[in-house]
Formats: sequence, C-alpha cells, structure tokens
Amino acid sequence: MIVVLMPKLEIPSTNCKYEERKLKKIFFGRKKGVENLLRTKEEEEEEENVNRYMEEKE
Repeated sequence: MIVVLMPKLEIPSTNCKYEERKLKKIFFGRKKGVENLLRTKEEEEEEENVNRYMEEKE
C-alpha cells in the first residue's frame, strides 16, 4: 500500500510560505520527501520496531 499525502486545499495566509516550502521539499525529493511518499506502511512499522529495540538496548 502506498500512502500519498494530499496538500490542503485551503491554506491560511500565515502558513502559505511554509506550506509552499514543504511541498517543494516533497516534490523535489529533499529531506526524505519522496522517500516518505514511496515507503510502505510495513517498512515504517519495521523501522519503528528497530528504533525501539535499539533504544531499549542502550
């Protein structure tokens, strides 16, 4: 299952620049934007489990 986040249709004027930068990061693949869109739910759960295990180990 691939999860795609849709941008909000109504953006408050104060958040306009922030939302625009966030969307650009997603579309241009910066800061894991595209990676997050392409990752499956199972991969996210697996990563969370690994992170939890590593934290418990420390």
